[in-house]
Amino acid sequence: MSEERHFPDFVACLGTVRRSLGLTHYHITVDECDLEGYYADVTVDAENCTATVRFNKALCEAHDVVAETALHEALHIMLADLTHAVENHPKAAMVEEERIVRRLETLLARSVYGR
Repeated sequence: MSEERHFPDFVACLGTVRRSLGLTHYHITVDECDLEGYYADVTVDAENCTATVRFNKALCEAHDVVAETALHEALHIMLADLTHAVENHPKAAMVEEERIVRRLETLLARSVYGR
């Protein structure tokens, strides 16, 4: 895969994962950056449902790496909701944990059981 395709492929993969993980309530901005030693990183503002993902296209050499990196950063965003709830609304944290478990249950059931 050429470096020119890395960024659009990353954005597309992140969009797919965003929908699959139920993160459509987030406004996600993606920037290209030179992150020494990292494929990507993310900064999340869970209270305002915004995230900025910085993507290092120079380190991603294959579509699999691009897709796995998008999934990795999206999981950080998903877990930021739980972290925010635990830190700021402990009683609501159980609701957030259940939401994450239900989403993972749905995704894993499709993968494991083919449903």
